[in-house]
Amino acid sequence: MSVCLWSPHVPHFRTPMCSEQLLDATAWHTEDHMDRTEIALLPPLVDVTTAAQVLGISRTLAYQLVKADRWPTTVLRVGKLIRIPTAALLRIVDDEVRTQP
Repeated sequence: MSVCLWSPHVPHFRTPMCSEQLLDATAWHTEDHMDRTEIALLPPLVDVTTAAQVLGISRTLAYQLVKADRWPTTVLRVGKLIRIPTAALLRIVDDEVRTQP
């Protein structure tokens, strides 16, 4: 099943994008991402905003992916609290670094 999202706040991104395209969408990319050293200093569990910074995506996109069950790692929910394991984020960053030319 494909989940489509859109943002009324980004003028050049008013058309829906499906979940397969979301992580590649440059409209959602932020320059405020963390490097591997900063990630290694994080606690074992982080909030969605911090996880979004690690992956270099917007906070809005991160929450949309979590809500749509399309977040690329395990998501821990305790009541309204949402936490993401730092180790899983570090694996994604390490995999991305290895696949870059």
